[in-house]
Amino acid sequence: DVTPPKLKATGKRGTIAVSITDAGSGVDPSTISVTLDGRTLKFPGAVFNIRASQGRHKLVVQASDYQ
Repeated sequence: DVTPPKLKATGKRGTIAVSITDAGSGVDPSTISVTLDGRTLKFPGAVFNIRASQGRHKLVVQASDYQ
């Protein structure tokens, strides 16, 4: 599988909804790394919600598929 996972993030009223999908080999949950404004967050899977105050934020999400 040479296609990386796809990330979708949408924000609405204090919540950021994130989903990570991979149609090939699937997302490896052990590789999911999430930071919000430099703070590391933990999530058990490839679909999750983040609570955040209104305003600008820096969200960094990294994930790999099973290879």
